Amino acid sequence: MLRVIAGEAKRVQLDVPEGVEVRPTSDKIKGAMFSALGSLEDARVLDLCSGSGNLGLEALSRGAEEVVMIERVPEFCRNITNNLQKVTKSIIGFGNRTEDDFSAKVINANALDAPKLLASKKKFYDVIFADPPYIPKENQKGPRDFLFDKKLAEFVHEDAILILESGPEALVDLPEDLSWELIRRKNYGATTSVTYWRLK
Repeated sequence: MLRVIAGEAKRVQLDVPEGVEVRPTSDKIKGAMFSALGSLEDARVLDLCSGSGNLGLEALSRGAEEVVMIERVPEFCRNITNNLQKVTKSIIGFGNRTEDDFSAKVINANALDAPKLLASKKKFYDVIFADPPYIPKENQKGPRDFLFDKKLAEFVHEDAILILESGPEALVDLPEDLSWELIRRKNYGATTSVTYWRLK
């Protein structure tokens, strides 16, 4: 069962599309990620390769001011929109925030098009979650592509955080001239959660 684990929408169940391969982040990994992040109050968050919206909606529940969830599969986007409606209802019912106090949207697009898609907003983001295919197929982007993408790195605040999920072997032997500095790496069996800090 997939659910929000903390915040104003705690215990809200999130749907996962049936009959398709989606790899939602487990409660254990998600809890560790968000504990390491600390407060997300007023943060702007990007959830790339969003899947079910699991991480973006968790951030929204924990106080993020703006969450943008980008997913390339239309069916997944419809599912994320349904989950967003449930989480929004719970947040408003909790009583601390109204719909005017936060913003959340779902965009059907390739994740690394985010800087181009959102450029007109002239906003910079504080936290980026990215859960791309561990072994990308043709025309798909993998974990290393997100680290090497200069436009994505320029689209965030200094000191922003990038959290990538990957297979254990995907993010090793990297060059030193990246825009990001490794600050945390944690293995959870077949999944590795890697946290980077945006270099100034």
